[in-house]
Amino acid sequence: MLMRLLPLLLLLFPTSLREYYIPAASNRRQQNDAVGDELLHPIVLIPGASCSELEARLTDAYRPTTPRCGVMKGKGWFGLWQNCSDLPAHRYVPCFMEQMRLVYDPTTNDFRNLPGVETRVPNFGSSTGFHRDPIRTGVCLAALRPELERLGYRDGDTLFGAAYDFRHAPPIPGQPSRLYARYFRQLAALVEDASRKRCKKVVLLGHSFGGMVALEFVRAKPPAWREKYIKHLVLVAPLPASGFMESVKFFISGSDFLYVPATTALSLRPVWRSLETAIVNFPSPAVFGDDTPLVITNRRNYTARDMADLLSDVGAADAVEPFRRRRELPKARYFQAPMVPVTCINGVGVETPEQVVYWDGDFDAEPEVVYGDGDETVNLVSMLAFDEEMRRQPGQRKQYKSIKLPGARHGNILTQEWSLKRVIQEILEANRMSLVYDSDANEFRNIPGVETRVPNFGSTVFQRNPEHTDWCLEALKNELEHLGYRDGETLFGAAYDLRHAPPIPVQPSRVFARYFRQLTALIEDASRKQRQGLKKVILFGHSFGATVALEFARAAPPAWREKYIERLFLVAPLPASGFLQPLQYFISGSYLLYVPTTSDLAMRPMWRSFESAIVNFPSPAVFGDAKPLVITPRRNYTARDTADLLVDVGADDAVEPFRRRAVPIMRYFQAPMVPVTCVNGAVDNRTPEQLVYRDGDFDKEPEVVYGDGDGTINLDSMLAFDEEMRREPGRGSNTSRSCFVGLSMVLFLPNSGR
Repeated sequence: MLMRLLPLLLLLFPTSLREYYIPAASNRRQQNDAVGDELLHPIVLIPGASCSELEARLTDAYRPTTPRCGVMKGKGWFGLWQNCSDLPAHRYVPCFMEQMRLVYDPTTNDFRNLPGVETRVPNFGSSTGFHRDPIRTGVCLAALRPELERLGYRDGDTLFGAAYDFRHAPPIPGQPSRLYARYFRQLAALVEDASRKRCKKVVLLGHSFGGMVALEFVRAKPPAWREKYIKHLVLVAPLPASGFMESVKFFISGSDFLYVPATTALSLRPVWRSLETAIVNFPSPAVFGDDTPLVITNRRNYTARDMADLLSDVGAADAVEPFRRRRELPKARYFQAPMVPVTCINGVGVETPEQVVYWDGDFDAEPEVVYGDGDETVNLVSMLAFDEEMRRQPGQRKQYKSIKLPGARHGNILTQEWSLKRVIQEILEANRMSLVYDSDANEFRNIPGVETRVPNFGSTVFQRNPEHTDWCLEALKNELEHLGYRDGETLFGAAYDLRHAPPIPVQPSRVFARYFRQLTALIEDASRKQRQGLKKVILFGHSFGATVALEFARAAPPAWREKYIERLFLVAPLPASGFLQPLQYFISGSYLLYVPTTSDLAMRPMWRSFESAIVNFPSPAVFGDAKPLVITPRRNYTARDTADLLVDVGADDAVEPFRRRAVPIMRYFQAPMVPVTCVNGAVDNRTPEQLVYRDGDFDKEPEVVYGDGDGTINLDSMLAFDEEMRREPGRGSNTSRSCFVGLSMVLFLPNSGR
């Protein structure tokens, strides 16, 4: 009788259980992009320079240069930097310049307002309180906020803003700054309150100058505080400490950051030059060198080492001391990693000022500009120097991710749809389940600060993917229950972390070491507690679950297998020799990560971070060295060229784990030495055999050339697996069967006559 012969069945499932790691989301499917708000880490937005509104109050100590500038004296707070179009209309521009400027105090080595002028930044804490610069709307995150709201973020609940006084620069440790001492206290309180309210760490996102503010804030906090409260630091086009050339041009000729209608950058230059912001990002000699001229005149050329001389020569001798004491010496020699997870996103491939030429030495005239690479504002050499410093720091390298977006400009990286989506993806990754490859340990792990677990281990109650319910073996479970199997008695489940791949011997894997121990204990307990005495267990695995089942059996000692394993049923297993579809998923995105209303392309960065994304690439031993698998106008790629393909699709960081984790798996085979039945679909199922990207655009869906297989796995791989199994001593026809049927999914139960 079937039930006496096969009392126990343990099911291992395929890779479609996308939401095991955020189970609360499974019952909160929405018709939009929103993520369950209990899953969202709070975000604090720190915008670019000029976005913060400034209010002023004039006290009795204020001595206006003209009577008109004193009309607001004693009348409380008023908008100083708020509605800039009102300034010309009320003939207040000269007063604005007077009340906006800063004064350097050499005694305290700090900047302060003009005596009698008090300033404050209103609406701190709100993401809607940023100044709307009519010519730089993107800098003020106007496009980012609605996208975050579509994901479920709400102002004052999970979304916050931290506007600041952009005239001042964030200090490094040891530098005085009364203003930032107060601002950092406010920001720390905001982060702590947001974290406590949601019981989650906080994501800090800073753009441009706001990226520098966010970075210095985190670096200024104690390590224990960072560990407790900071989930991730997302820096979008940050201004690096090594500086950039455009800041010199702005200081010499005036900056359009101070936008006031009917005025010129030159007319507002005196107030700009008084701000600490104006000097803090001058190019560093350590990055820009001592020999390359940055400013060229008919009298003299100036390198990064000559900035103090340049300040004097352009008529700003009073800026020399603060430059030397607050920028040149301290910041040129200082770098401290924040020691939290960091993602830095920059645009590249855009013309960016590299040299300015004043042929007649007239610094009031617009210079001729020589361009190089960068994001239109920040030079590429500075971006790369920042990357190098972050990766050089012990403990930070594994927590640092640098993304370069060709064609993205500094000012509109958060307004262009394609680059904005990339930023949103990084925020989603910070909230969700990407993996990081640890090259020292040769192993994949979670993003620091993220812990994951697979619930309901041992039970056959699995997540049901609404688009692929058949993958989760619902029909099979129903049939087994009709035969008398009962969940928790004779029927068990062993869900696993789909992001990781089961290792071969000698490969480290903390995740699967723990999982294999759990699975061993589950099988032993299930076998021992049967009323008829100890009975062996049937292991049934489908798709990736079959690979897990096979590697588990191969990893167990022979005596243990003989004692506990009745038979191994592998239904559509993913063979170690690989198949073509994983390449398509890696290049263009995988639908296995089901998130409503998102595209495969949007989820691609997360998918590419998984070990399971690279472990089934086609093996040259089966797919050969000559036949192209991926075809483009520039180059064709065979199975031997996979590492090159990874680089060319922008996944350089996947090359090392592919070579060290996936390639050894391709070359390894050891029979499980237990009875095995392998069931595949292999008749009249069109299966991807080649991918053609005719215009070389890997973001587009390829043209697919089909061959034979089960719709996913190529027939060549199935036959190679059969050949390996039958080649092994002890794997004769009495213990190994292969069955090919014209179905993409089958229900297989052994007949009672075995």
